[in-house]
Amino acid sequence: MPAFSKNEIEILIQQQQSAVRQYAGFAIAIFCFGLILLLLSKFFSDENIIQNFVKAGGIFISTLSSFPIKEVINRRDRIGMLNIIKNFPERTANNPDDISSEEQTKANEIIWKLVEKTTLGI
Repeated sequence: MPAFSKNEIEILIQQQQSAVRQYAGFAIAIFCFGLILLLLSKFFSDENIIQNFVKAGGIFISTLSSFPIKEVINRRDRIGMLNIIKNFPERTANNPDDISSEEQTKANEIIWKLVEKTTLGI
């Protein structure tokens, strides 16, 4: 018997998807702000103002180099694994010999580790 229901696993999946959307939204917002600053520099004739806008825009755009792509990829991987684990009960119902109790225990341990990591922030 699984320690987690499909609904509980679906909540974990939604949390991971939400984090990916937040990372992407933040990156898009920073890029757009930098692009707006660069575009605004075209409307000024004073060289000092133009240089300041170009520098500021460049700084915002260059901050994308620190975008945590590794974190996004890890979260996408977790989503894939959670989707596989979520379907364990269906696989067991169709063919009880398909999944051993050891595999089910391991899947539950993985989910508990993810819950701990999410809850405690470690």
